[in-house]
Amino acid sequence: MNPDFESLYREYVKDRLGAEIVLMPDGFVQYNTHEETRTLFIHNIHVKKDSRRKGICHALVGELEKVVKEKNLDRIVGEIFLFDPHARQTILIALVMGFDIMSADGGKITIVKYCGGNHG
Repeated sequence: MNPDFESLYREYVKDRLGAEIVLMPDGFVQYNTHEETRTLFIHNIHVKKDSRRKGICHALVGELEKVVKEKNLDRIVGEIFLFDPHARQTILIALVMGFDIMSADGGKITIVKYCGGNHG
C-alpha cells in the first residue's frame, strides 16, 4: 500500500470517524475504544473478495486483541446487520473466532468476544 495514501486514510478515519484503523494489504478493520466500558468496538471490517478464507480476518481480530491487551480493555464488540447479504457468513466467522451473540434486535445482532477481566 502507498505509504502516503495509508497515512492520509488513517488521518481521515481518525478525524472524520473518530476511529482507529488496522490496515493489511488484503483487508482492514476500523474501531474505537471506550475506556469507561473497557470495550473495543468494531465499526467496519473488510477482506478483499479474492483473499477470503486465507486467515486475514483472524489476523485482523488478532491485532484488535493486542489493542485490547495494551489498553487494558475487557472485550471486543461488533454489530452484524441482517440486511447485509453476507450476514450469515459473518455470523459464522464470528462464532468460529470465539465471539458470542450478546443480543439480537432491530435487524442487527451484537457480538462480543471477552478478552480478559470481568465478563459482566
